[in-house]
Amino acid sequence: MALQFGSLALAEQFDEQVTVITINRPERHNAVDVTTARAMEGAIDSFEAEPHSRVAILRGVGSSFSAGQDLKAAAVGCHRAAWRVASWVYGIRSRSSPQLIAAVEGHALAGGLELCVACDLIVAGEDTMMGIPEAPKTLVAVGGGLFRLP
Repeated sequence: MALQFGSLALAEQFDEQVTVITINRPERHNAVDVTTARAMEGAIDSFEAEPHSRVAILRGVGSSFSAGQDLKAAAVGCHRAAWRVASWVYGIRSRSSPQLIAAVEGHALAGGLELCVACDLIVAGEDTMMGIPEAPKTLVAVGGGLFRLP
């Protein structure tokens, strides 16, 4: 069974217990705009609503797991109020979800890394690069990276 949340995040249920949630914006290195954040939140809500759900695997399509917030989308009219509605860590930060696993290939940067550290387990490929590059952009890692990484 596959559940579509907008055109950007896809949740597939392999059986009653395993769900795969995919960020599908490879042209933007899976950077998250408000629509994607809401889609991820919807996918997590659906996963948590399933009584037999045991584990969700989060992954990205293409060469990146996620490059974090889509800064171009934010610069052209993405208002702060919309980001508050669509929780930056895709609704994971304040949840008591069943097990969440980040399956990371390629880059997990900024909010992408914060998404990883919000999960219970990170499984990363050999070519994975992780980091929080906010400081040179005069930004702060406010999605949990500052206190979850240590």
